[in-house]
Amino acid sequence: MPRRNLNYHEKLKLIQVKSKNKHVDQLMSEFKVSRATVFRILNNSEKIIKTVNGCKGKMKRIVESVDSFDQKMVQYIKQMNEFGFPVTSLMLKLKAKRLAANENKELVGSNGWLDCFKKRCNIKHGRLSGESASTNMEIVTKFKDEIIPTIILKYPPQFRYNLDETAIFYRQLPNKTYFVSKSAHFGSKISKERVSILIGCNHRGDKLIPMIIGKSKNPRALKANYSEFQNLQIIYKSNSSAWMTLKLFDHYLSEWHKELIEKDEKIALIIDNFAGHKVDENKFPNIQFYWLPPQTTSHLQPMDNGIIKAFKNKYVQHLFQRFSEYFDQNMSLNVIMKNINIFDALKWINDSWSEVSMDTIINCWNHAGYREEIVDESLIIENIENNDEDDNVAQIYSQLTEGIKDSPTLVEYMDRLTMNDLNTYSVSDYESTRSL
Repeated sequence: MPRRNLNYHEKLKLIQVKSKNKHVDQLMSEFKVSRATVFRILNNSEKIIKTVNGCKGKMKRIVESVDSFDQKMVQYIKQMNEFGFPVTSLMLKLKAKRLAANENKELVGSNGWLDCFKKRCNIKHGRLSGESASTNMEIVTKFKDEIIPTIILKYPPQFRYNLDETAIFYRQLPNKTYFVSKSAHFGSKISKERVSILIGCNHRGDKLIPMIIGKSKNPRALKANYSEFQNLQIIYKSNSSAWMTLKLFDHYLSEWHKELIEKDEKIALIIDNFAGHKVDENKFPNIQFYWLPPQTTSHLQPMDNGIIKAFKNKYVQHLFQRFSEYFDQNMSLNVIMKNINIFDALKWINDSWSEVSMDTIINCWNHAGYREEIVDESLIIENIENNDEDDNVAQIYSQLTEGIKDSPTLVEYMDRLTMNDLNTYSVSDYESTRSL
């Protein structure tokens, strides 16, 4: 007879059928297992019944654990479900760490621990409601093959910028929750209070000051915390829809452009074709606009390749930390929601944006296709030949490397040049060219 492993629900059913005085041969035929398996299950009947009652029914092997710890975690999930509070992976990890600390135990709270806990206690994850858009990959490929190499060739990482907006429902709970199987799990009224955020950064990981757009011009919460609000590295604006407008975007670019003129810097700005971005380009001579084709931002925009997600994850951590603190004080969900205001949101936005690491930003730029290695050396030579101001670069390179072993490639040589007056290269340090 082929080997077959029964889960604990099936083993319990076998025990229950046996209690009706069925013969072992009948059990073997019905459950398609060997005689030895039947007797082994019957001999461990008490352990199996206890396992199923302890929320381990779908497992085929018993995984020993600290029952009291798991029970506390299950009770926590039930309590949160009763309050209508969605439970997320992050919340479970944070709660487990706090429980372990209280019991003087070490717990990392890794994804592996969480997966095992969910299996042990039959924890489910359900939706309390997505969107997809088609992308023309031919357009994406063309942009990556033609436009991105040009941007990389003309602008070093510190002069390549991307701007984008995102919205945050600053005290809205998740629409998914973990729940104990067959237990009640209801939601609460969805908070629709929203702010829009314009964030930007360059390929090197330097961040621009974010602009937050709310509905109220002078929120009461900001008046009560004015001195602390003044210390935040943010710009707060308002309009009736709490969304980006052409006027607000033009104002933001104008202030930024003044700084670029003072520093004598010229940059590339990669941006989507949202109507609110369609400013008069002639007003910003130090900014070269590169407009992304429609419906391609998920592939070509660094912000959409993980930067915004990382920022929002940081924000959610601050939000959940506040919820956890209030929940531990036995505050009701409605009271907790009322205690979170626009000033809290602005402070968490400020902290969350500062917590996004430079490595994360650089990796997201690279993931969107803005990598130095995609620039072909022949493209550099062609660009130099077509630029009257740079006719001497190739000549300088050939003179410096003539007769020298292990000389740098032209691409490496160009990397050691500094940019002056937008796209004019000059040798800033003879020794920097790999000890030529």
